[in-house]
Parts: sequence; C-alpha cells; structure tokens
Amino acid sequence: MLAKCRKPEYSWYVNLNELIGQTASLSAFEHLEDTRAEHDLDTVLSLAASIAGCSLALLSFMDEQREWFKAKIGFDSSELSLDNSFCAHVVSGGEPLIVSDTAADQRFCKNPLVLNPPAIRFYAGFPIITADGHSVGALAVCDHQPRQLSPQQISQIAVLSRLITDRLDLRRTEESLARTIATNREQEERLRENREVETRLIEWSPDCIAVLNLDGRLITMNLGGMQALEICDIAELNSSSWIALWAEKDVPLAVEAVESARRGALGRFTGFRATQSGVPKWWDVMVSPIRDSSGSLAQLLAVMRDITERRRAVQMLRVVSEGTAAVTGGDFFRSLVQHLAGTLQARYSFVAECIDPTKTKVRTLAYWQGDDFGADVTFLLRGTPCEKEIATAPDNSKAISEFRFTPLRAMSLDIWSCSMTSRWGIWNTPCRSCVSLPLAPARNWNAVAPRLR
Repeated sequence: MLAKCRKPEYSWYVNLNELIGQTASLSAFEHLEDTRAEHDLDTVLSLAASIAGCSLALLSFMDEQREWFKAKIGFDSSELSLDNSFCAHVVSGGEPLIVSDTAADQRFCKNPLVLNPPAIRFYAGFPIITADGHSVGALAVCDHQPRQLSPQQISQIAVLSRLITDRLDLRRTEESLARTIATNREQEERLRENREVETRLIEWSPDCIAVLNLDGRLITMNLGGMQALEICDIAELNSSSWIALWAEKDVPLAVEAVESARRGALGRFTGFRATQSGVPKWWDVMVSPIRDSSGSLAQLLAVMRDITERRRAVQMLRVVSEGTAAVTGGDFFRSLVQHLAGTLQARYSFVAECIDPTKTKVRTLAYWQGDDFGADVTFLLRGTPCEKEIATAPDNSKAISEFRFTPLRAMSLDIWSCSMTSRWGIWNTPCRSCVSLPLAPARNWNAVAPRLR
C-alpha cells in the first residue's frame, strides 16, 4: 500500500493512492520498465509530435511510486516524481487531458515543470488503457508555447495511443506464449527423461514383458524377457502366436487370458514354458488391455514372471511333508533323503552329522544312492560340499546352507540345520549336520561319492 504523498503547493492535485488499482496491471507486462529505446515506440511518439506540431513528447508509465519514460522527445530525465506528474491526472481519470495554457490553469500554474525547464506551457495527454480496462500510462505531446489542437489532431493522436495499447497487449501475449513454450519444453524434457527411465526399467526388468496385437500375436518383447527365455533375436518370434509358446496343457489357459484382456479385464494363469535351450521354467502370467488416447482397445500387455524356484520349493515342501509325516526317529531321515532326491530329481541324497568336536569327521544318518538306500558310512569332511557350510555356520542358531554342484547351473536349498543331540531345542542347535543334494555327479561330489559307495 502506498504511503500518502505530500500535497503539492499548487492547489489541485491527484490522490496517488487512487492510482494503485490502475497501475497494478502494469506488472503483467514483463520488461516494460526496461528504458532502452524501442524503434516502433519511438516511431509512434515522433508521429504524435508531428501531428500536434509540438517539440516535446512522452510515452510514460506509472507504478506506485513514480512516472518513468519509455520513449521521450525533448526531455533529459528518465522519470518524474508523481507529485509533479501531469500524466498522473490522465491515468487517474482514464480520459484525455488537454491543457492549452498551463500558466493560466490553476491546477498546473505552480508546477515545477511549468515554472522551470522544460517550461511546459501546452500539454495534451492520452491514456494507455489495457485490454482489462486499466489505465497504466499516457501518450503526451507538449510545447513551450500555448496552443490548440483541432478535433482531427486529437482523433489521430488518440488512435496512436490505442496503437500503443495494442502493442502492449501483443507483447503480453507474446510473453505469455514464451512462458508457456518454455514451460512445455521443460515438461517435455522431464517427460522424455521419465520415458527413458521407464524404458530402461522395462527393458532390463527380469520379468518377460511382451506387447501383443489383439489376435494374440507377438509385437515386441523386452531385453530382460529375451534373456530369461534365451532368445537371441526377437525377429524370430515377430508376428508369431504368443499362445503357441506355451505347453499344450496350458494353451487353453493362455487363450482364456487373452480373451479376458480383449474384454477389458485382467487375464491370469500359471503356465510352463521352457527356454530356447530347454531349461524348464514355470511362469506367473498376467495379460491386460492397452488402450489408446480415445479409450479404445489397441493392444495387449503380457507380463510373465519366473516362479520356477518358488514352484519347486512348494512342490518339494509338499512332497517331503507328505512323505515324512508318518515317520519318526531314524526313519524320518531315511524318508527325508528319499523324497528330497525324488523331488529334486537328484541321484544322491544324504543326511550326515559331525561326530567330533573339531568337525573334521562326518557320519551319514541316511543315504540314498539312486534307487535304494546305501549303508551309513563315516568320512572326512575336508574337500566335501559340506565343509564350507559347517565351517561358516554359527553355533547356537538356525543355519541356512546353500550348495552348488554342477558347473553349468546352480541349485540352492535353504534348510534348517538340526542335530540328533540338541542342547537348545530342535530348531536352535549347534550346527553339526549338513544336507547335500547334488543334481548330478560333479567335481566336488566325486570326492565324496566313492566313500559312500
């Protein structure tokens, strides 16, 4: 809010606080306060001075504290105090103000601009009114001598003032458009960066993500999915039937999932699909619709997640649980190794425990050797798959063991170690036992197998 200005010595003045509402909209015009000359505005001002036959001319604007000149002819200063401003009256009234002889006008006769240089004796000001109806400045012609303007001159200068208004409105539109373009570019750049991140996340996701046409034929697949399925070139599968990729027993499920997505719903099933090299894998599959900007169904999205390990774990747990539910004691271990070997399709399976405080000797508690149980044996732990697990597992805690037995592929089994002689309870024991489940004879297994035969 403006502080109340000092009342000038001359008798008639403008209450400057009344200008606040008028000049507030001036802030909508960026860079207008730049006092550098603008050729088009200088041209308009020269034309106004020529029409009026005056030696002085101003294009001035006002804010809450001052009047400043955007273009000028015959003036040395670049701004004025509002106390001495002729144009403040024009802006406040919103109408042209013509003073034929300032020395004879009680409103201005004592104004410093009349008594001192530039010694204004004639003034004609025309308001600059924005499109929203606010008066923000004035186009004025002045002279050192009193004079009169004809109606035609007044009309022509008024046209020039409206031309400046149009120029300001155009500038505001251009500035607004420039801001919008800059904002759009920033948003487009952010969207581009987000799309790039999303593309990378999708491309390298371990899930198999495929886009299908409405007939269920493959259009594209992400790189992570190609690696999971061991596909070297997606061109080999382009336009092929995605449904035909599934095992025969799962084809009806795939068909139903595609049909559900075509109806706008989510289709889901669990299916089997081996990799290109024949590695068996099970997948949790979801098929959903992809819609275009109009909301119409355009394509289908198929997301396949590898659940092979989870399925095997569930299957193993079920088989082992069912196989060992009715046995106890030593028969529990014999049933355990038999069912583990069958579930994991392993040739050998055994349960053994360390029998000395230094944990260097191991004795089997149960041993399955392909088609029957073998005799229990004692052997040295050194050089066997269990050596590292026994050495690194903490005592008095649950131990998780991981074993790898083939050079090409690894299979891990998380187990709770247990002991026949527990000090802390059956699930919180010194780590003395180890379960070994080789998939096939391998280098480490060869060190143990002869001792068990």
